[in-house]
Amino acid sequence: MIKVIFGDKGIGKTKFLLDDVNEVVKESKGEIVFIDTSSSHMTNVRHEIRYVNISEFPIKSLNELFGFLCGLIAENYDITSIYMDGIDTFDETCDNIPGFLSKVKTLETKYNTSFIFSSTGKMNNLPDFVATEFSK
Repeated sequence: MIKVIFGDKGIGKTKFLLDDVNEVVKESKGEIVFIDTSSSHMTNVRHEIRYVNISEFPIKSLNELFGFLCGLIAENYDITSIYMDGIDTFDETCDNIPGFLSKVKTLETKYNTSFIFSSTGKMNNLPDFVATEFSK
């Protein structure tokens, strides 16, 4: 599953991600990763979840982010879900996100890993395989 939660700033996208990841970990048989652009929500996720502050790495584009996701999975094939808050940080116009999600689909299929992203702003031309929420 690939899901994108998107909409205007302040509608609750981050809260949705945090609530969802904390529920999913209770029944997960694998590892879960939560990627954020700061450490501000580190104490809001359960201790079983691997929290990654992506700003600690020199990642500036969606291509580099895709490589980072590949590296996470290569390091731990037991990852069943990856959550990421703020995917628009790497593409402010959101024009390249549909292509990025198509590449992520290959990881989702091959490694049976769910990806849940949030983005501020409008999302156009998302592939049919992407579920969406909070699209206001």
